[in-house]
Amino acid sequence: MRQRVPVAATLALLAATGVAPRTLALELQPTTLQLAQGQAQGELWLGNPGPEPWAGRIQILHWVQTEGRDALQPSADVVASPALPRLPGGTRQRIRLVLPHPLPAGAERAYRVLVEPTDLRLPRYSLPLFITPAGPTGKATLQAGVQRRTADASCLYLHNADLRRARLADLAFVDRDGGIQVLQSGLAGYVLPGASVCWDLPQRADHYAGGRFQARRDGADSGLLAEIAVAASSGL
Repeated sequence: MRQRVPVAATLALLAATGVAPRTLALELQPTTLQLAQGQAQGELWLGNPGPEPWAGRIQILHWVQTEGRDALQPSADVVASPALPRLPGGTRQRIRLVLPHPLPAGAERAYRVLVEPTDLRLPRYSLPLFITPAGPTGKATLQAGVQRRTADASCLYLHNADLRRARLADLAFVDRDGGIQVLQSGLAGYVLPGASVCWDLPQRADHYAGGRFQARRDGADSGLLAEIAVAASSGL
């Protein structure tokens, strides 16, 4: 399924042009980074399992969703140290993720940690980083609906009214007769706090009328998102 939020649907790897030896791929731990509000720093480990040295740059950008799309904005909220790592073959290095100043309390804040090699033939990586408010965690409250873009094109509109992100995987449509159409295996994407997205849907003769969508929420078992019906809309 082609989506309007390609960054959110990519957990780690961004495609790179050119061909490079497989041994120059990095190992990153963890692949999803999370800090609590008030925490001064976290860490990311880079591992170079190959024989050749790796050098690159670490950038941390603010991740927002506006008009149904992902956007990355320059930010000084979180900085990487070192920002220009160099790993000899067979070594690991810790990257500290430092908050120079306390951030305002409130909704969860989202960032992308970009690991960009000096050698442009090598893969780049984009890891999500969340700074999460204190308090009990729970499933984000989602509003869902189908919007018609044109006579033949629809999208799944999702709005997250909660203070925390919603992570959706294994997205599927269940029609009125109980038939299941898998729309996205694995990670479908994120809906950030207070944000809306609209993910493109494949065409169906019934225009998704009378059915419902389901997905695994935040790593949990498959569950119902919402029962929705097609309504006339110009989309986002």
